[in-house]
Parts: sequence; C-alpha cells; structure tokens
Amino acid sequence: AFVFGKNKTEAPQEISDNAVSSSFTLTDGSYKVDTEASVIRWKGEFVTGNSENGTVLLKSSTAKVLGGMVVSGSFAIDMNTIKDSGNKEILEDHLKSADFFDVSKHGESTFSIKSVVPSSAEGAKVGRYLVTGDLTVKGITKTISFPATITMIGDGSIRAESSFAVNRADWEIKYNSASFFSNLGDKVIRDAGEIGLDIRAVKE
Repeated sequence: AFVFGKNKTEAPQEISDNAVSSSFTLTDGSYKVDTEASVIRWKGEFVTGNSENGTVLLKSSTAKVLGGMVVSGSFAIDMNTIKDSGNKEILEDHLKSADFFDVSKHGESTFSIKSVVPSSAEGAKVGRYLVTGDLTVKGITKTISFPATITMIGDGSIRAESSFAVNRADWEIKYNSASFFSNLGDKVIRDAGEIGLDIRAVKE
C-alpha cells in the first residue's frame, strides 16, 4: 500500500509490493494509464493538527517513453471523484463547492509533463527522477516540480510513485486560508497540502 513519505518533498524510497526490472530502464513506446489501478491521495491539515485525507481519480491519461525516459505525458483528474477516507459526504460536497474546487464549473484538472530528468547520477540507477510540468486547477495553471520513483513492473507496465506538497493558495483555493483572511483563529486550514501519487500505465 502507498504511504506518504516522512518528508513531504521526498518521493518514496522504494516500491514495496511489485517486483521491478533490475536495470530500471523504461521500455520505449506509448502508454495508457490504468485508471482503475491508479490513485491520487490528498491530505489537508488544520492549524490545530487535525487533518482530513482521501482520494481523487484519474480519467483517460497517456505518457510516452523514448530513449528509456518519459518524455511527455498528459493526465486528466476527475474532480467529481473526490472522496474522503471516512466517507463524510458533507466534507466531499464542501470540497466540490465553490469554497474549494468549484467542481460544477471545473470538473477536470490536468497535469502536463514538461520534463523528466534523473534526480542525480545515483538516482538514474534506481529510477528516481524530478518531474516538472503544468498543473491546471480551477482554470489556473502553475508549473510545479516534484520527485518521483518511476520503474518498470514485472508485467511490463510502468509504475510511478511520489509524495510531495503543494500550496493551494497558488490556485486561489481560499477557504479558511491565512493567506487570504485574518482572524480565523483555530479554523485555519494550512495552505500546504500533501499529494501522493501511485500511477500505473500499460503499453499501448
């Protein structure tokens, strides 16, 4: 199972539940994301230390590998699938409202890869990369970078895992944010939110 890294800005150190090829070289070709086997995890935290977490799912998404490296990728996130791990419908409805992601107007978020480079010479040997791309949420596009572990699984598919933080204020998600409002007291929800990725893709 996927767990967030201890350090929000670090990718997972290893893949736990699937054997990977010994060379960690990715097979060239076009890949289609297996949306049923892939998941994006989220976590938000109040200033008091209380937190909420859950998932959101991908729609049809693709990636291309050339020369053993991921050279492009386009990912569509279905914001209608936002789920709270505790099945709190009130929270799910609130996250979908205009206070947060305004899903009725912005039902899809996207991420488009701009570059994928080894995190270091050592990282290249074990499948650790720095991914940079454009994340569009609520019609606002920002460039982000995050570390990821990308490897071939024994069945010939690709698995990508990552754990990192994003600043929701960059996408104008203002609800109970100290960046936009004062005198919120202990109702402040931190701007930094954790994102966890566990994405599988199969060769077309």
